[in-house]
Amino acid sequence: MPPARSDRASLRAWAQSLPGTPWRHRTRLITLAGDLRAEPLAVLTGVFARRADEHLVVDLTTARGGSAPVAAELHRVAGALAAHERELVVVAPPWPAAAEATAEAAAAPAVAATVPAALARLCHQPAPHGVAVLPPPREIDLRPMRGRTLIAESLSMLRGRYGLADEDAAFALLREVSQRSNVKLRTLATALLTVRPPAGRRWFPGRMAHPAPALGFLPAGADAPANPSGALAAALAAALDCTDSDQADVQLASPVDGTLSLQHQHGFPDAFTEFFAEVGDGTSCAAAYSSRSRVVIHDVATDPVFDAGSRDAVLAAGCRAVQSTPVLGRGGSCLGVLSTHHPGRDRLPGGAVLRQLDRVVAETGDWLDWYRRTVVLDALEDLHQHAAAR
Repeated sequence: MPPARSDRASLRAWAQSLPGTPWRHRTRLITLAGDLRAEPLAVLTGVFARRADEHLVVDLTTARGGSAPVAAELHRVAGALAAHERELVVVAPPWPAAAEATAEAAAAPAVAATVPAALARLCHQPAPHGVAVLPPPREIDLRPMRGRTLIAESLSMLRGRYGLADEDAAFALLREVSQRSNVKLRTLATALLTVRPPAGRRWFPGRMAHPAPALGFLPAGADAPANPSGALAAALAAALDCTDSDQADVQLASPVDGTLSLQHQHGFPDAFTEFFAEVGDGTSCAAAYSSRSRVVIHDVATDPVFDAGSRDAVLAAGCRAVQSTPVLGRGGSCLGVLSTHHPGRDRLPGGAVLRQLDRVVAETGDWLDWYRRTVVLDALEDLHQHAAAR
């Protein structure tokens, strides 16, 4: 019988204690953690690359969401494995309905309710080629993989645009400019992929330099922020102060796909910050981002804006009411979302407090917009000049 617990040590001990250890081929257990709805296809494809010699068990029970592209990729992988007499078993209770509409591959993945059930399905197959050892489980957090994918794509762009010798040369250039301009490597890579390419000797000819806008909510004597993280941390502190809240968080939106990533938080347990490290949809902050307007939730337990997993995570943190305010830049683009959380609807801010919060958020949006249009573009210009010289 499979173990009652699905922790990795119990699974490994059980699998290797089976009579005759009847594993037909190597079996790889992959656990995906993160928001599947936010994943570019290249990230998922990279996870499953070079797996034709193994059975795969893909555990999605700790991942958030699902989508037709995810289901289609799993069907593609199942078909590729079937061509090599291997099998894919997905652990996803329940299996997304989108999977039924995307079954175009030669073989659909099998579905199991638990990891032990998935392993049991595979281990009872005959073993004509002898015994293979079950490899160590592989835990994959998709979030850092997305960052690596962005950087890899930017390196490929740099090589093609400037004729650089290899990826090492491209990465060295990217790192030098990042350090010189004090712009994060991922921010610089994202800008390379989203800003229109240079058309001449200068990337941004005629561009005027503007000073950073003032942040009126900074404490007296505080230094001006040097980067978006500093500006958002200061905005979070001001929001906590003016709303008299004990819990708040602020997220920044990716210019590539709009994914909201947690930058700063106050008052939440680790389980909350891990669950909401990145957000696709199913939350008040996602609704505020998509609508470009404030979303107020009077009762988290009953409001349909939350999906089941997000609702449980928010309630477990002791929150019953939320307001999420988008941080808007020039032209109304949403650059992030600031949310304050409250124990009940009677503690939600209103009137003059919301107007004060609006000023904090508006100034933060102006500063972030300035940073992207000034500091980041300065870094791109610096990169262009050095790359062209090489």
